[in-house]
Amino acid sequence: MPVDPIGVLKASSPVPIPAEPGEQCDAFLTRILRPGQLYNLIASDRARPEFPGPTFQTEELLCPEYKGAIPSVAPGGFLRFNPVVGQGSGKLGCHCDRDIAGFDYVLIESDALHLDLQATLLLKLLDLGFPIVSAVHTGGKSIHALIRISARDHDEFRTLARRVYARLVRLGFDPSTSNPSRMTRLPGCLRTFPDKSTALQKLLYLA
Repeated sequence: MPVDPIGVLKASSPVPIPAEPGEQCDAFLTRILRPGQLYNLIASDRARPEFPGPTFQTEELLCPEYKGAIPSVAPGGFLRFNPVVGQGSGKLGCHCDRDIAGFDYVLIESDALHLDLQATLLLKLLDLGFPIVSAVHTGGKSIHALIRISARDHDEFRTLARRVYARLVRLGFDPSTSNPSRMTRLPGCLRTFPDKSTALQKLLYLA
């Protein structure tokens, strides 16, 4: 294991990681979002938000008026990283798997492994050619990494996600995060825990 695997992961990022939280958020959204699509953004300090949050066009989230500002208006921010339809069909209007309009990425994470080990495994996966597009430290005990799979539909997404996780479950990654309507923590946002302590959600890698 590298002496500082999180530092090594950050240093290996093809896209330089900005120092400012707002710039981290902007860089992440610019790389992840597809033009002309709708994305669901949720501001919540809960580990699992139970309300839908607003839906935005890509061009709205990337407009100059929002530049650097999203973390200040979206504490504990989550992004549903695959495009969605306008209205969710789940509880209270939340978006669920049947509301996903594009199948670009699958999320991998682990709450069971130490952060340094998670970063070490992500570095190893990069060496093996896994198409990891981003890695975000949640501010807690995990790293959210997005793997590009670019599936044509839900069935192909499920097949490709299973193929990814067939290699990762034995390493300690959580297969329950493999559905297409999953959310990732939004880098640059400040997360508040039940004990009122805070931590920044940090961008570690972007390709």
